[in-house]
Parts: sequence; structure tokens; C-alpha cells
Amino acid sequence: MGVQNVESSDPRRKNFIEKTQVLMRKLAEYAPVDAAVDQKAKAFLHDCLPPVLTPAEKGHSVHGAPARWENGEVKDGIIQLEKDTSVRFLRGGIARLCSEGEACVLYYSTDNSRVYHQEAPKSIEVNAEHVEAIEYLLHCYPQCVTVESIPCEDLDDKVDMSAYY
Repeated sequence: MGVQNVESSDPRRKNFIEKTQVLMRKLAEYAPVDAAVDQKAKAFLHDCLPPVLTPAEKGHSVHGAPARWENGEVKDGIIQLEKDTSVRFLRGGIARLCSEGEACVLYYSTDNSRVYHQEAPKSIEVNAEHVEAIEYLLHCYPQCVTVESIPCEDLDDKVDMSAYY
């Protein structure tokens, strides 16, 4: 087996490849593939350095606003989210929504330490009523969407969800 034997006509190689293909098809039928992919994505996000923001990203995010984020809330902020405010995730690939038992958790890399694994993976538990909205924002990236278009019950919930996540 291996690259050095690709050209080999040994019948053992053919039998091994056929058996492996059968087993892989069976594995795909029974293995929790989505859960495995989520775990790899979660590990990848933990491995990542935090993104270095471009001037455009900084200018269109809370990182460029005259406010600070503290304990999940905007402090000293003058940011007003309205129904026609455009929102999106900062960058593609920096967040992953995963199922953790009964909970849904959004893992992200924007606040990672610059020292490898110095801190635990960054995450936010997502309220059940906001899961569809987070999925919507993840799937819409890189397009911006209005706060009003986010699938939540009412406008206040849409604004709160946009500000928190």
C-alpha cells in the first residue's frame, strides 16, 4: 500500500482497497459524521490565532466603534441597532454552531489568545429561540442582512440577538 505501490498489480492491494471502500460506505451510514465535523471545526477554531482585522472590518464592527464590550454587554456605547441596520458575521470561518448535548454552542476565534491554547475555547451558549437566527447569519455570510430580516419572534428580540451574538 502507499504511494510507492500505486502501480502495483498485487491482488492483495486490490482486495484491500475494495474492502476499505465497503467499510467506508458502512461507516458513513452509521457514524455521526456531522458531530465529528463539528468537533474538528471546534478544535480548529481553538487552534486559530485571532483574526487581524482589516481597516474595513474594524470600521464596520464593534471593534471600531467608540464603545467597549464587557460581560456580554456594550458599555459606553452609542451604537444603535435599528430594524434597517445591516449586520453580518465579521469574517467567514471564525464561528461554528455546534450541538453539545441539549445545548447549542457558538464557538468562535475572535477572542483567542495569541499564545497557543493559553485559554479554553471561546464560546457562547445560544438560546434555543436564537439557533435559527444564528444559522441564518452564518449561511448569509458574506452578505449583510437587515436586523428586521433575522428570523426571530419580534423586533426587540432581533435587535437583542444582533447585539449579543
